[in-house]
Amino acid sequence: MLFKPFPGVKSHEQVCFTCHFLQDKIKSVEQLKHEKVTPMDNEMDMISFGIIANSGDARSFAFQALNAAKEGRFDEADELLKKSDEASAKAHKAQTDLLFAEMNGQKKPIDLLMVHSQDHLMTSMLASELIREMIDLYKNKEDKKD
Repeated sequence: MLFKPFPGVKSHEQVCFTCHFLQDKIKSVEQLKHEKVTPMDNEMDMISFGIIANSGDARSFAFQALNAAKEGRFDEADELLKKSDEASAKAHKAQTDLLFAEMNGQKKPIDLLMVHSQDHLMTSMLASELIREMIDLYKNKEDKKD
């Protein structure tokens, strides 16, 4: 099995329990009214978690596609790669929106959570690219059998 960091771990959510712990720490706008925290901080946290969640979904779908390809289920692998692309596009759009905002003079605070979200995005993109190559190898191997 290519991806199984710990026994019984099957999803991004289980791997990144830290993200879920932090997600519980995000406060609602109503709570923020009573604290000395600006809604922008909360907005950036939500953007960060959106990138983490969508990147995690993209990565999970890509690894599911790889597992399907290993078992010769190439149509299913192709469908899972499409789902991976859709999730990745959502994460990438959030990142692109932040870049455009900054280019237009709207500076956003960058914290460790945002950096963490960028790590998730980039590793999921790399995993997806490599998995596509691996699936092509499985397909070529299957074609040579026939």
